[in-house]
Amino acid sequence: MYTRLALGMPDRASWLILLGFLAALTLLVWLMARLIRSQGGLRPTCRRIVWEVRMTRRAFAEPFRVFSRHRRWARILSGYLADPAAPGTALAALDHADSTTDDGCYALAVQLSPARDQVRVVVAGRDPLPPAGPWQKATAEPGEWSWSAPAASVDPSDGPERMLLAVGVDRRQPGAVLVDWMRGPAALAVEGDPHASRGVLHALAAQIDHLPDGPPVQVARGVHPRHPGPDLDTLLDAQPDPLSGPLPDGVCAEPSLTPVVVCWSPTPEQAARISELCAAGRLRALVGGRVPGASWTFHAEPGGRLLAPGLHLDLESAALPRAIARTIRRDRRQPPAGTAVLRPGPAARATVPADAVPGPRTEAAPPRDARADGQRDAVIPAQPAYTDPDFTADYAADFDADFAEPAPAPALAPEPAPAPAPAPASESAPAPSPLFSVTPSGGGAAEEKPGKAETAAPPEHAETDPASLEDSGDDGDLAEPAPAVPPSRSGGISAASGTTNERTSSQP
Repeated sequence: MYTRLALGMPDRASWLILLGFLAALTLLVWLMARLIRSQGGLRPTCRRIVWEVRMTRRAFAEPFRVFSRHRRWARILSGYLADPAAPGTALAALDHADSTTDDGCYALAVQLSPARDQVRVVVAGRDPLPPAGPWQKATAEPGEWSWSAPAASVDPSDGPERMLLAVGVDRRQPGAVLVDWMRGPAALAVEGDPHASRGVLHALAAQIDHLPDGPPVQVARGVHPRHPGPDLDTLLDAQPDPLSGPLPDGVCAEPSLTPVVVCWSPTPEQAARISELCAAGRLRALVGGRVPGASWTFHAEPGGRLLAPGLHLDLESAALPRAIARTIRRDRRQPPAGTAVLRPGPAARATVPADAVPGPRTEAAPPRDARADGQRDAVIPAQPAYTDPDFTADYAADFDADFAEPAPAPALAPEPAPAPAPAPASESAPAPSPLFSVTPSGGGAAEEKPGKAETAAPPEHAETDPASLEDSGDDGDLAEPAPAVPPSRSGGISAASGTTNERTSSQP
């Protein structure tokens, strides 16, 4: 009933295979034992294996985490820019902090929480008074903020002139961060990674140009690839001489209306002239690069990190250009009715003379006041390429309605005409493009005026450094044995470049 199988004895080849497997197994066990001893035992080896598995899983999920963080930062900045009451809350926080501090101390930066229910300020000065009223010390909170208070407990009051500029989102405690440029030096420099620093420079220039009562913004050649502005030397030559004494009659004397010059990578001679003009109060400068003298210096990292050692700010600015461009496009379709970021002073509004601010495009044309022509061109920061059908249709309709040429007269029977006389030299110039309206001025020069704001050039999408953006909650689980501590460096050192800045921004 039972079937018996007779298995033959293994032959010589089978014995060799079995001996080979046995030798390989012995060698593997010996190598594992040696590896375990080198790691310090069985438990450290198991912990190391678990850590490697966790880091591998995290590396595969990091692109999705970076994209999620970038969208969250963009929502925070867009939420602040879209809220009409947010600028008023920031102004009230700065004014209330100034009224609480001692003489010689002032607040120069403010942070609004994503829900706009909490404000934090950075107080600068020597020996400021302890916080009073609704303010509390924020030294125990993440970041280097001085005071914090509920937004509802900060009452608005009359304060000095301010110009708030959004510079990014706080890395340690999410919230839109704004700096008051009127409280700082007249020069603001952005250095570091070329791609990241250029995006920050575009965003700052676009904010100033978008202010309803802001100063005229003059963009030099080389700042934006689609804005062929005048040479930087031409803009600097048009400014009043700082050694000529008081400002001439008709020149703007209000700090909030001082012309703003935006330039990229000036030469040492140009940087020295910019520093001299800024120190004399003739202009304010947004510089892509370094500038000598008193200035606020922002250092941009390749992943979008923005450091401001003089302001004690550690920010993420990768989403700033996208949020500013989105706000400008939205305001084009529907003008805002909220509070302006710039609060003009009590003095009467001055007028910038024509010879102080050159025109935005034609170098030989006599400059004009950009505010006298109504809406000015917005310097839109560069953004990733995308298509908005609604905005494209509205913009095309407005463009055609504003700049459509009149219909030609009906054709008449041809009549013999005498030979045309040679045209004078002034009439031999080619016909102007329909994209610009040409206005004759004295001396035969013509000034070109853009009809619509140009669309930004689509640059490469800013990447976020995944190594520097790990969540704080996982630091304990993902901590690897710390390497040797590098030598201490100054606060203005780039983590990516590894170079030491010879000069950091001066403390205002």
